[in-house]
Amino acid sequence: MYSKMDDFRLWDDWLNGSLAHLRDAQLLRTLRPTVWCNSSSEAYIHRADLDAWLIGQPPVVRHYDHGAAINASAAVIPGDSDIRSTHIVRQYGDTDCRTAPTASNTAAAQDSDSACHRCGSGRGDGDRYAYCSSRSSSKQAGLSCNSGSNVINRDGCSSGSAAHCGSVGGLEDAAAARSLETGPTGRPGGCAGCSSSRRSSNNSNSSSSNTDPGPLVRLRLFSLNDYLGLASHPEVAEAAARAARQVGMGPRSSALVAGYTHSHRQLEEGLAQLKGTEDCLLFPTGFGANLAVMTSLAYAAPTSAATAGCSASHTNGSSSALAIFSDELNHASIIDGARLASRGSGTSGDAVQLHVYRHNDLGHLEDLLAATPPGVRRLVVTDSLFSMDGDFADLRGLSSLRRRHPFLLAVDEAHATLVCGEGGGGAAEAMGVAHEVDLHVGTLSKAFGALGGFVACSHSFKQLLVNRGRAFVYSTSLPVPVVEAAGAALRVSQRESWRRTHVWSLVRRLGCGLGIPALSPVVPLVVGPEGPTLELSSRLLGEGLHVPAIRPPTVPPGTCRLRVSLSAAHSYDDVDELIRLVRQSDVPLIRLPHLLDPRAALTPEVFQRRWIAAAAQ
Repeated sequence: MYSKMDDFRLWDDWLNGSLAHLRDAQLLRTLRPTVWCNSSSEAYIHRADLDAWLIGQPPVVRHYDHGAAINASAAVIPGDSDIRSTHIVRQYGDTDCRTAPTASNTAAAQDSDSACHRCGSGRGDGDRYAYCSSRSSSKQAGLSCNSGSNVINRDGCSSGSAAHCGSVGGLEDAAAARSLETGPTGRPGGCAGCSSSRRSSNNSNSSSSNTDPGPLVRLRLFSLNDYLGLASHPEVAEAAARAARQVGMGPRSSALVAGYTHSHRQLEEGLAQLKGTEDCLLFPTGFGANLAVMTSLAYAAPTSAATAGCSASHTNGSSSALAIFSDELNHASIIDGARLASRGSGTSGDAVQLHVYRHNDLGHLEDLLAATPPGVRRLVVTDSLFSMDGDFADLRGLSSLRRRHPFLLAVDEAHATLVCGEGGGGAAEAMGVAHEVDLHVGTLSKAFGALGGFVACSHSFKQLLVNRGRAFVYSTSLPVPVVEAAGAALRVSQRESWRRTHVWSLVRRLGCGLGIPALSPVVPLVVGPEGPTLELSSRLLGEGLHVPAIRPPTVPPGTCRLRVSLSAAHSYDDVDELIRLVRQSDVPLIRLPHLLDPRAALTPEVFQRRWIAAAAQ
């Protein structure tokens, strides 16, 4: 007999079946919490959580504040005001471990700004702070306090190559330091600075776990998009902290209502200058920026008295029709935006045609363009640096193609902005075609080390996005501290150009070391099937390196891979260790054919020479 409860069971069956399918296909993903650390290339994780991760189990440590105070930070020597030439000090009672100032192993890193970075992580008592060294391109002097594993031992120091020396943020005595390991209640990971409040919260927290979290383990991250290491830069941190102290989060409203400040406007002007455009518009996310571009351009332009004659003479009255041409490997935000646009964002009922062309195949794109009826607006949209393959769009070819088949060109430079080009303007700047791009989409959450998105464009397109871009109109504007941090990152990137130089030297080193085409700071180690890919990722994780396994639907079936993301915060030693472990695994790597095409590189001629040399090794 049918019951209303059967309708709820339908959802239960659907949900359980969906999750079972993901588990069976080895595609079920799990969030893995780590302990915060002011570094662009490292994180810390409880041993118990790491052990669970290695066998594919959910995290087991529920007290996420366990060990937060022992985040392997480093304290600045009292009285040293120059944070760029700071020694790192670790002091536990009578124990004093120091590292000398860093010594560069590349010419680019000899700049004084490559020294340790500082952060202001609250200790919980209001007036003591921990500081952290963030390695950029330098080799740090070896620490004598530990050797061997990456585990933070009793004296608080993290071992391993180029390890940070862990500080407890100015704790005056060994007893207080020991309490950070054992905790005020005898469990590992307590906080001496706030023991009473922790006791209270631990006793009252119904979700607490009795699982011993174990020691903290250092992970070297090849999984972040912080390409220039700016998320942990002291100027970026200070800009955010200063703004937060002055205005909190700033006005919490959509930009059109009351959320737009001089900070937002100043950052927009800086980004427009970076991209060489008239103007720029900020978005809460890069995903939202692409959604707004796609859906705004799909709107039909209502005929007015001022434009009726012009519209009819040029387009035979069909200017509302739109055809979107999208590369098959574009980011999900472009795909979703184009699909949404094609499903009826227009106001006059005219269909929006969506065409997907084969990856970087301009011959296929030209055929599609040529088949488009006259009077249809044409939009070509592409990533400039593809996030899973690490190759580049043939922007030179697109620039030539639009002269034969006029179209609007939108380029998502999320992974290329600040990384490519002499001034960090992106791949379009590096290829000399920035002036051919109509809409430069970007993000502040990658090389900027902050959060948010933007579209650099003309004044007119900005006006359209402000009024038609629903992802902009109906979203709260970025918090002021985030905007100030992004502005600081932009200034630092222009001053410290060695960061771009260093990250590109790491790209060359990894490609040559593994004999694979490495075209950008995103380097895919393509294995193929899901199982071996997960096994290699797990093996590296067990050695203290986090290199995530990427599987369908993010990448096509049969091309599962480890996605290596390089940063200026990585050292040569880090990359050499990755090379050694991958080669030691004897897992064969697949070379994707399109990555061997010189047109997929930023500089095809240089790419050909490098690849021939790497393949010969």
